[in-house]
Amino acid sequence: MSVKQEAGGRRSVQVEVVVPGSPEEVWQAIATGPGVSSWFVPTEFELNADGVPLAVMSNFGPGMTPRSPVTTWSPPQHFTVQGEGWGGSPPIATEWTVQPRADGQCLVRVANSLVASNADWDAQLEATEQGWPGFFRTLRIYLTHFRGQASAIMQFVAPVAGTEAQAWQGLCAAFGLQGLGVGQHWVAPADVPALSGVVEHVSHSPCDMLLRLDQPNPGVVAFGAFDMGGQCMVAVNFYHYGEQAAATAARETPRWQAWMQARFPMPAPSTLAPQAIRALDVPEPELQTRYPEPFASMVRGRTRRRLGDHFGLETFGVNQLRMAPGSLSSVRHHHSAEDEFVYVLSGTATLITDAGEQAMGPGMCVGFKAGSGQSHQIANRSDAELVLLEVGTRTDTDTCVYPYDDLAIQETETGWAYTHKNGEPYA
Repeated sequence: MSVKQEAGGRRSVQVEVVVPGSPEEVWQAIATGPGVSSWFVPTEFELNADGVPLAVMSNFGPGMTPRSPVTTWSPPQHFTVQGEGWGGSPPIATEWTVQPRADGQCLVRVANSLVASNADWDAQLEATEQGWPGFFRTLRIYLTHFRGQASAIMQFVAPVAGTEAQAWQGLCAAFGLQGLGVGQHWVAPADVPALSGVVEHVSHSPCDMLLRLDQPNPGVVAFGAFDMGGQCMVAVNFYHYGEQAAATAARETPRWQAWMQARFPMPAPSTLAPQAIRALDVPEPELQTRYPEPFASMVRGRTRRRLGDHFGLETFGVNQLRMAPGSLSSVRHHHSAEDEFVYVLSGTATLITDAGEQAMGPGMCVGFKAGSGQSHQIANRSDAELVLLEVGTRTDTDTCVYPYDDLAIQETETGWAYTHKNGEPYA
């Protein structure tokens, strides 16, 4: 792999794949939101009044949905988007081309480029070049077997101790994947949620395997292990297809979350390498609130990535909180001995305090000093997901007060519990 250098400072890489289908069918798979979501990551196309795309938004995880303007659009042959740079790099253009072939297939070419005076950003381009082939294998399966069908994605990633080879070995052992070859039919072990299919691709360097599923629903599952800045990760990603795709994903996601957390528990802090990781690679369980009703219903629809816990931080916590439309961050409260800080990563928040209400957009933040008596909560009153970064101190002497609700937290013989303010327990 190499970066092509051109006059004017343009530096680029490109990857090609041959896929079945007419140019129009292939265009639907690479140039529409539902199409791209069927083999890549959840993606939406922002359209103008005439239905022409203005921008592309691909969701790489909470708080990571960049908006990339469309700069050229010539269906069904060619389009280009201009995306934000990564890690401080110049903006990166992604150019897609579809060329029909005489055998009824099409050549798809993607080129990533940026303008720079030196090779400082070549590593970013090369990383992109290395990533496309894995997704293109899924694209080829989709166009061969599931062309035009609805899709739904399930993605699970877990950090593990040891080397990348050890992580891959552990993943293969957990799923009974050892010794499999292309074309073999495979059925998961009995302790794994129902899963079976035919092997489409195997590689041990890089460590990945792709299967075309017949259970629990027609689709694709991708297994992988990789090193992310010194921390090894295992990944299991599903693409479900057909009329039951969404229902299957909704039914199977809780099962797989529980299984992955049990089979690949968070390593002890002492075994975690202190290198940087992507926030979306930290498990994101749905919050199981201890609030009694009616308060529990108010905060449903929250998930939290405990980023600080991942690194073993003890004196303060750092969380990535995702809130569904209509949910609240908490019951309105204030702390006696714990500072709190909130930063909006994406979406629109409504901050509710004793001073009133205030809208908060991406890049806005607010802090709550311990002992100030200023009660607060955050609501998601929009029709889109809200993603926050939470930071707060941890103490054994804190008292949390709920001034506007009949709610108190009391220490009991079995631990902390919510009660009425008169001390009576909730039913």
